[in-house]
Amino acid sequence: MTQKSDNGRTHEPSLREITSEVDALKELMLSMFAERKLWADEVTKGLRTELDAHKHATAEKFASNDKAITKAEQAQNAYNLTHNDLARKMDHQYDQMMPRPEANAKFEAITKEVNDLRESRGESVGGRERGQRDRSQNLVIVGLVISTVLGLLLALVEFSHK
Repeated sequence: MTQKSDNGRTHEPSLREITSEVDALKELMLSMFAERKLWADEVTKGLRTELDAHKHATAEKFASNDKAITKAEQAQNAYNLTHNDLARKMDHQYDQMMPRPEANAKFEAITKEVNDLRESRGESVGGRERGQRDRSQNLVIVGLVISTVLGLLLALVEFSHK
């Protein structure tokens, strides 16, 4: 009888058998390569689709970001214009105002003049006429002081509201 070898054959394979097996392996490998190529093409197509979608989304995000930056710059410019106008108005108003020490000095000068006038008139006019004139002068002085104080208060109120 014939002896069996380790690979389960009873004889040496012929060239036809080897060629047949190699051809079968070749066909198997080619079909596997074809399947792998189809799979790789599908994966590549999917990746390209996703990449295109990401490119499109990124472009949209950049466009909306540019719009947001433009709007923010416009808002800042509008704010700067109004703020600069307000600052100019306040500077102009401040230039028109009289400093407190100067205003106090003017009030004191007016009060002194009124007192001097009162004294000079009081000396020249008799008792009864002098009393009536003093009252009239006092009323005028009080009216001047009140109107001056009210004018200053109004100016301060207007300044604080602007």
